[in-house]
Amino acid sequence: MKQAIHQFLPVLARHDAIGETVLEIQKYLLNLGYDSKIFVETIIDPTKTITKSFREYIPEKNDLLIYHHSIGSSLAKHLSELSQLKLLFYHNITPSKFFEDYDQTLVNQLDQGRDQLKILSQHFTYAMAASGYNKAELSSYGFKTIFDMQYFLNLERFNNIVPDKEILNSYNDTTNIIFVGRRSPNKKVEDILKVFAYYKIFNPNSKLFLLGGSWSVEEYVKKLETLKEKLKIDNNDVISITTLSDKELKSYFQISDVFLCMSEHEGFCIPLVESMHFDIPIIAYNAGAIPDTLGGAGILLNHKKFGEIANIIDILISNDLLKNQIIEQQNQRLLNFSDEKAKILLKNNIEQVLKSL
Repeated sequence: MKQAIHQFLPVLARHDAIGETVLEIQKYLLNLGYDSKIFVETIIDPTKTITKSFREYIPEKNDLLIYHHSIGSSLAKHLSELSQLKLLFYHNITPSKFFEDYDQTLVNQLDQGRDQLKILSQHFTYAMAASGYNKAELSSYGFKTIFDMQYFLNLERFNNIVPDKEILNSYNDTTNIIFVGRRSPNKKVEDILKVFAYYKIFNPNSKLFLLGGSWSVEEYVKKLETLKEKLKIDNNDVISITTLSDKELKSYFQISDVFLCMSEHEGFCIPLVESMHFDIPIIAYNAGAIPDTLGGAGILLNHKKFGEIANIIDILISNDLLKNQIIEQQNQRLLNFSDEKAKILLKNNIEQVLKSL
């Protein structure tokens, strides 16, 4: 009988960092000759043909179970009660304080997820994480054996995509600042707007692109719209897009001059690596796993003086030597994020865990 390595997570979503990594892990495990299925707490239409309910899982003595933890879930208790060998992949949990004014259900789920880490540490001998920040959190909750891991980013998928000419031609004569990520309170999109309002003083011929949905925090999005009016930012100068294809994403990256991130909590932040891939200089606030992901590349901010940050953007865009130096640093950092490295890490981690069977 084949060695089985199954994955468990609350829900499998496409075009999502966790979801795509789960699928790539399964693909790699199957290629290595393991039996591998994906079990979820909630089945959704887009992925119903490739997932099974966790209640359909029939335990076998030598199974290895990988659990992806990022929010409160009944899976945590269910898996903790099983005797099979287990490996936790921790994707971090956003502190609930960011959502207290917007979504009490989500607050409860996030708090539950952190409470469950204490229980999971008693039942999961092994864990892995994609940043030093996440590894430190696991350690603080009592996990003892924590492996390095990495996301499967599949950046090569962009190589054969022809960008959208309409997007390229529409913004080829403006200075373009981009942020990719949910319009979520922890991402501090309001601070991006404040920086942009100052930058418009330096350069009126500029645009801000906010690419990403808003989850369940529509009141937060309304506050952003109110702030935009207060700051007297023209609606035509802020382009907000909630869902977009890889073709559109590539196109917006290609017309961008700076990636600006003011987030105050990240467990990794994949758009930073995507920005490196597209040679976009990064300016990011020093919080969460941001310094881990940047690894000394980009410009890391230790303050939120919005006028000064706008000035930094202006200097960066007008100084080709500085811009090229930053891009070169980012290119060197990008070498650390290949999917081949992710495969090596995963293979080594699994082999270490299976030795204890």
